[in-house]
Amino acid sequence: MNVVDDNNKPKLFITDLDGTALGGDYEQYARLPDSFSDFLDSLVANGCRWGINTTWDVDGQLDLVNISSVKSKPDYLMAEFGLRMAFIGSDKLQFIQPYTQNMECKLEKIQHCKFNPMIHELCGKFDAARLMFFGHLLSFDLAQHEDDDKFKQYLMKFFEDEKLICQINNNTFSARPAFMTKAKPLMEIKKCKDLLPEQIVVAGDEITDLAMMHPELAKHYICPANAAPEVKKHVIEYNGEVGDLPYGAGVVQAFKRLSERYNWGIN
Repeated sequence: MNVVDDNNKPKLFITDLDGTALGGDYEQYARLPDSFSDFLDSLVANGCRWGINTTWDVDGQLDLVNISSVKSKPDYLMAEFGLRMAFIGSDKLQFIQPYTQNMECKLEKIQHCKFNPMIHELCGKFDAARLMFFGHLLSFDLAQHEDDDKFKQYLMKFFEDEKLICQINNNTFSARPAFMTKAKPLMEIKKCKDLLPEQIVVAGDEITDLAMMHPELAKHYICPANAAPEVKKHVIEYNGEVGDLPYGAGVVQAFKRLSERYNWGIN
């Protein structure tokens, strides 16, 4: 008979949404799958709290939680590449301070020094099929009649800027501040709650999720079968678990394997 050591059990589970908790046969922006909601409630019943770390804003996260069948509530809602962090108060969302205020002040400076000039330059030199700016994320789709090579060559100076994280996919250019990562809010939680990396489990599927899969932040990493190859490789290298199933079902499967391996007693 195996005896469960409560001191060995995880105290916090952090999950991404799109492609991790959500996806597959479920509408991505509707609700958590019931099986995943049951899994989250099981965690809480076994002394492990949970939170969300995603690119969604906190209001969208709260709507998702409220419309789902999950009975427990997340301790933390981490949003927009770590820009904002909130918890659910007695009657409404409350942003965690001074964390959120400090991050917003940094973003305001980047908007003034980087994004505003960038938008003016791009629009002055190239026609856009679509331009979207969310304050922390810029996306520019080049018009079909424009010169692709000229556009990509012009963008090189933005890729060299250490204060920005830039990507180009076909003719779509995107940029966000380098200081904004999913590691930031998790680092704040770990510090404030005095948690050890061994007490934290992180689930993700995309390259941006690797920022919170860092040994100084969390020891245990899991991902579903649909995760990016880089994420699967990282999870395996750090002795985590990759689910055989995609999306939320794969996350639950991977967590249960960790639980069996470390005798957490969480099923």
